[in-house]
Amino acid sequence: MSNGQVERLHRTLHTALSHYVNKSHTDWDLKLPYFLWAYRATPHSITGYSPFFLLHGMEMVTPASEASENLRPKLPMPTRGPEQLIESLKASLRQAYSAVARANRKPYVANKERYDKRAKSRSFEVGSYVYLFNPACKPGLSKKFFPAWSGPYRVTAKLSELNYEILG
Repeated sequence: MSNGQVERLHRTLHTALSHYVNKSHTDWDLKLPYFLWAYRATPHSITGYSPFFLLHGMEMVTPASEASENLRPKLPMPTRGPEQLIESLKASLRQAYSAVARANRKPYVANKERYDKRAKSRSFEVGSYVYLFNPACKPGLSKKFFPAWSGPYRVTAKLSELNYEILG
């Protein structure tokens, strides 16, 4: 229970890497730096700040941000001394940290609300095509990167409100 934040990061990591690893699940270590770069540059849905910003006090310079900078007209930058830059950095970090502290004090019910918004009761007609959720992994492959969904399969019979017979 005490490692909830780390476990959540690991789940995000596994989900993201599972889309890009090869069929034998052996190149995940080559994909890891790209995932971490994207994760650090993406603002968090609760705080509104990226991990990079919370650590460094400014947004990460990415190829996209550099390209958009080249499109803007060049204006003369006011010269600021190191003291003004440090004060500006401190002010932006204080503002970000107070926003994060406020977000952390709120009761976090967003997960349930988000789930309830997307949750649907589903029923399928005989003859329609469905995907099967089967998290069992073949021996020798990493369960972390194994695709849990397979299919499509055709529904051949409706056995009950929740159970269907399918044919691959």
